[in-house]
Amino acid sequence: SVPCTNADSTSTATFSQDLNYPYYFVPCITDGTFIKFRISDDSVVSTLNVGLSPSTGALSLDNKRLFFSSIFQNADSNKLRVVSTEDGSEIVTKTLTAGSLGFLATSDFQKIYITTPGNTIDTTNIDVMNTSTYDITPVSTPAVPGAVSTLPTETTTSSVDVAFVLGASTPAPGM
Repeated sequence: SVPCTNADSTSTATFSQDLNYPYYFVPCITDGTFIKFRISDDSVVSTLNVGLSPSTGALSLDNKRLFFSSIFQNADSNKLRVVSTEDGSEIVTKTLTAGSLGFLATSDFQKIYITTPGNTIDTTNIDVMNTSTYDITPVSTPAVPGAVSTLPTETTTSSVDVAFVLGASTPAPGM
């Protein structure tokens, strides 16, 4: 049970990549909060009041910063906010090219790739955030972006446009 004002207002869960950080965060879209849970027993540890309408999240490798976007087609969906995982205080809020649909952080957490099709799904763009400087670089795409992924996928649809953003790197195992 997630203690949001409207239990149906949760969309995802955000987990740490660090096995020694036994917590996960669940956004409450209608509350403007993230609920921090303990993995071992799913108990609530704290509530972070983050504003906006949080939807998709990612934790920095040191687990001190929570990056999130607002829910798609919301007035603030063109914002990417970074907050402290200790108290939810704002570190920075960045304005994106258009409304975001989702995002994905690289495994080395150097960059976050954000699909920004806009709230009317008419913008051909992906925004790339440098997680150290918070600088955002827009990358034009040949078609409206729907999702970002680092996993191989397959489809049976024959007319699919695929765009690649090159330059992302991940460290080799053990590095």
